[in-house]
Amino acid sequence: MAARIKKVETTHTKKLKVSTGTSEIIREKVWVDNKKVNSACRHLNNKVNYALFKSDEDPAVVPENVRKRYPKAEVHGSVCFSGLLGFITGSKANRLYDTLEVMDPKSVPNNPEVLLKPEERSAWISLAKKYKMLPPYIDENAIIDLPPKKRVSSKAGCYENSTITAAIGNFVIDLVGLSPTVLYIYLSTLRNIREDPGLPRAVLHLVNELGMNFYAAYVFASKVVLDCTGHHVISVQRPYGMVKNVYDKKTNRYTTTPLDINTIGEEINIPLHVAIGLQRVVNNSPLTYDKREVGDVKARIGRFNCSDTIEGISKATRFTGFQELFDEDIVAAVMSKTDKEAKECIVRFDNKLGRIKYKEAAK
Repeated sequence: MAARIKKVETTHTKKLKVSTGTSEIIREKVWVDNKKVNSACRHLNNKVNYALFKSDEDPAVVPENVRKRYPKAEVHGSVCFSGLLGFITGSKANRLYDTLEVMDPKSVPNNPEVLLKPEERSAWISLAKKYKMLPPYIDENAIIDLPPKKRVSSKAGCYENSTITAAIGNFVIDLVGLSPTVLYIYLSTLRNIREDPGLPRAVLHLVNELGMNFYAAYVFASKVVLDCTGHHVISVQRPYGMVKNVYDKKTNRYTTTPLDINTIGEEINIPLHVAIGLQRVVNNSPLTYDKREVGDVKARIGRFNCSDTIEGISKATRFTGFQELFDEDIVAAVMSKTDKEAKECIVRFDNKLGRIKYKEAAK
């Protein structure tokens, strides 16, 4: 009697065409760089400066001085965008001029390396545009480094300590036809560069270097890197107590020990429906899931409600680990247009889960 041949499938090599039988799917583990997906990151200083005005110009045209170009522009500065929806309604503006100030390393003395390099800032904006987290007319090279003599310190809102501005970027956002949810995604994607630079760096690594789906990477990076979600578009963050904080007598501060690559790669999972919701929000018309339009009275009365909107879109949930996020069925679920499609993808994955075997790869 002839022996039965085991069918073996691999994700990185051509499938072997052999006889039916027990089917194993052999995969090579993907290892994350925990210096780039860094669980020691903390939320940095909040500061926003923006102006509201009316214009028929292409939003790609960004004036160097908005008040000089538009004397009637309504200018605001704060630590957040909490009053923005009301200001838009009151001013009847159709354009928002957002000024992003990037901090100097001297403003982050305990962890200056967390700040993004110029090429990382440009890469983040480019990637965000590709996956519709920013509108296509945004210039990825808009953030300009200031010469040392022009790097001045300033305070933001209620903060006691001032910060030094090392680079400035000005952006115009067309408000016509936008929902508060999509507007908040645009604004938060830009201010991540200042307030949570660890998130862009982590997503860039996961997507550009490891090949993870963008929306899955965004949620996974949030789960590892962010220590709060007060200014985030979703409610996913690093759970309290997940990392160890050690008191340093020399600096009189606590330092955070990053999670090792085994923990990140094998123990952390994300709610898949959040990635699905994020993908559907940005890949559909801005008013598809949030019917309010910025400038309407309804938008003024409410809040941005961004995370509630995103996380309420899909009921096709599954807590999914790092290695699993590279699977073609999981990616298909994230990119699905309907929950029926997403659930079918998840079922296909779960049906083959027991057959997936990982072999160790070089770390």
